[in-house]
Amino acid sequence: MGIRRGNQRNEEFEWITNRDLVDSAHYVLGEIDLDPASSAKANEYINAKKYYTIADDGLNEQKWHGNVYLFPPSSSYFWHKKSQRWKVTRGLSPTLTAGHAIWWKA
Repeated sequence: MGIRRGNQRNEEFEWITNRDLVDSAHYVLGEIDLDPASSAKANEYINAKKYYTIADDGLNEQKWHGNVYLFPPSSSYFWHKKSQRWKVTRGLSPTLTAGHAIWWKA
């Protein structure tokens, strides 16, 4: 995930859930088995038994089981008919679907 600063895009910027929400998730779920939209850095806080990174593509490829913690990316997506997959885009259009809506359906 990245953030824009002027005309530059910093791909190293990462959104991680606030610690109080992570603590609440642990309180409700106990152990977290899976975080399907994560990174090694985020998992230092989430402490999921298994997590999927952007490269793992937890939205399209993986089956989710157990206690799942999800802080979905805020990107926009479109359905790519040829590959039968959701793909992220940086574009803006009324035909795109919000990332949160797609991740919560998964």
